[in-house]
Amino acid sequence: MEALQLAVEVHGGGCRLIRVRGALTRRGAARLLRLVDSQLAVVDAVESSGSLVIDLEAVGHYEPGALECLRHAHHAADRRGTPLFLTGWVGRPLPQRMQAILQEFPSFSTVERALADLVVEPGVPAF
Repeated sequence: MEALQLAVEVHGGGCRLIRVRGALTRRGAARLLRLVDSQLAVVDAVESSGSLVIDLEAVGHYEPGALECLRHAHHAADRRGTPLFLTGWVGRPLPQRMQAILQEFPSFSTVERALADLVVEPGVPAF
């Protein structure tokens, strides 16, 4: 199994993208949750508004229970009023239980689609 790698990208309009690569174990999901919390704190402190996108496209293995941690991220984002979206899992052959958990989240099929919908360039009105 490939070790978990996490990377953050900052895009216009306060959109922050967390790319997840490798095996999403319970331990890795706890790391991801800590990273989500830190990014939500940055959005609170720096941005007047923003969103958080977690890209799961490069996740090669999901450990049972790891996705349960994502629910905590969803609740943390809701409490702060920051929209949280998932990408990269739609259409993948995952067990029904995992799909049921992932379907609880607002999702985009790809990162590109999420950024096209969420990122507002300075000076460009959002409709």
